[in-house]
Amino acid sequence: MSHSARLASTVFLLVLSAFCFGQSNTGFQPFGSFSSPGPDIINLANLNVHLTIPVVHKAGRGMPFNYNLSYDGTVWSVVGTTKNGTTTYKWGFSPGWTGLSLNGSIVGGLTYYTFGFVPNVEVCNDTVYTYTDPAGTSHTFGASNVSYDAGCGPKTGTTTTTDGSGYLLTLSGGTDGGALGNPATVVSLYDSSGNLINVGALIGSITDPNGNAISVNSAGSVTDTLGMTVLSLSGTSPAVFSYAGPGGSTQHLQVNYTSQTVATNFG
Repeated sequence: MSHSARLASTVFLLVLSAFCFGQSNTGFQPFGSFSSPGPDIINLANLNVHLTIPVVHKAGRGMPFNYNLSYDGTVWSVVGTTKNGTTTYKWGFSPGWTGLSLNGSIVGGLTYYTFGFVPNVEVCNDTVYTYTDPAGTSHTFGASNVSYDAGCGPKTGTTTTTDGSGYLLTLSGGTDGGALGNPATVVSLYDSSGNLINVGALIGSITDPNGNAISVNSAGSVTDTLGMTVLSLSGTSPAVFSYAGPGGSTQHLQVNYTSQTVATNFG
């Protein structure tokens, strides 16, 4: 069997695996158990299958630049279970695939949810933040080190992730109190290596302790630690990735989309 035929077979089995299992998160959880029988990596805890497709790898100053497309067998997740035992599931926005967003695949994403609590007699809102790294692993921050002023005053403080991954989040200001409260302002987010992560909706950056940075701009281009444009993305369907190949020639990787009907049967 040729190399291309083996790869095609692997992808086919990988897509099928999404309908057999995959009720847990994707990514590489700290202290997890993984097996790598070939180009794919299997999470032994939930049987998610992860396949990485390298696009651009380039050395840099302090930090190398690595960009991959990847596919996970887990394309749906459990949202919650009602009182009568009915389980609700959520289908991924781009099922199985990561790497189709430059910012998310280089910088990651930061989300939060809000819930109410009563410190004294006034109902306040609190927020729990979750950082999703470029590999698709979710890291939730605890709230034990994040405090309020009297009543529902501005929230401020520093909190770390609860999974032992070592991310450090600092919050300040905001008006989290009452129904009209807003989330606190994110001051900084650091990983365990001391890299500063700036997460935005369309732009972002990651800066090492020596000031070397990889950044994504709103035009869809990535600048590495040497100040060079190493990757750009144009279009949505198809999406075209452009980068400098050997000898400086521009290379292109095109991702095409097609519509498919998927019928689930969760029982």
